[in-house]
Amino acid sequence: MNHQTVVITMPEPLYQRLQRWSTVIQRPLENVVLQTLQTTLPKLPEELSNDQRHLWREMERLTDDQLWQTARSTMPLPQQDQYRQLREKHGQDTLNTSEQTQMEEWYRETHLLMLRKAYAYVLLKWRGYSLPTLTELAEES
Repeated sequence: MNHQTVVITMPEPLYQRLQRWSTVIQRPLENVVLQTLQTTLPKLPEELSNDQRHLWREMERLTDDQLWQTARSTMPLPQQDQYRQLREKHGQDTLNTSEQTQMEEWYRETHLLMLRKAYAYVLLKWRGYSLPTLTELAEES
């Protein structure tokens, strides 16, 4: 594996935090910095599965306003109600084939919506925005 050397200037308090963690976990400072970067940097589209790669690349081209809109998007209320009803019927083992197909489709849509929202927040965070707290998110819905 190739390695690159990067020289950075950082604020003293950040350096002290890294140095302190180095002492706490008994690892060299370089290892602490590398581990921190590896665990906090989001994956690039190239590192994702083929089905997600195209979507993420499209999202990276969105404006900040478009990302905020995506992050705050929700499934339409009628669809939420129908999906909830189908999940209840699924729990009772009373779904017919058509309902099962519809529930699976809405599950995929909901899963994709959550992934899009999460990635929108990742991009906004990395673009320098403060993200809402869980309490603020709950108040928005």
